[in-house]
Amino acid sequence: YNPYYNSVTEIGVNELKDYLKIVIHWRPLNEIILIKKNNNILELEINPGDITYKFRCNYNYISVISHLAEYPNLIRRLLTPDSFVNNFNIYSVKLYINGTLKDVVVDGLIPCFTNLQPLYTYSNSGKYTWAILIEKALAKVFKSYDKIRNKSVKLLYKMLTGYS
Repeated sequence: YNPYYNSVTEIGVNELKDYLKIVIHWRPLNEIILIKKNNNILELEINPGDITYKFRCNYNYISVISHLAEYPNLIRRLLTPDSFVNNFNIYSVKLYINGTLKDVVVDGLIPCFTNLQPLYTYSNSGKYTWAILIEKALAKVFKSYDKIRNKSVKLLYKMLTGYS
């Protein structure tokens, strides 16, 4: 840790790798989550107790997504019927951007440690993809996983529900 660095929250994944001298592997989602082929993520259990993090925590995201997980239909609204693990490793997540519900298309490559554990949010049980996919969509919108940390709870609720 360098106490003279202006803002650790501005570090993106590549900068984080260089800064902390760790090896980051971008792994396909189907390698890090215990899923069966053609398993629709909309049918999986949504449980707030299954969300955790290991190293880099987006605390506001964890707080918001854990609360929304108590109302599984709110999470299911964000995932399109085509948002399931597929041979192309492409997913679609609905987010409210500037008040309009939009599809955010993301690939399924997740930043992981060498042991395949995600660097950011992941599933305790190793079975569920929804929290990882929603966080990846937010990271795409904000242009960095670490920039999610700067976002307010109010903004994250608005992006995930349409309400502030």
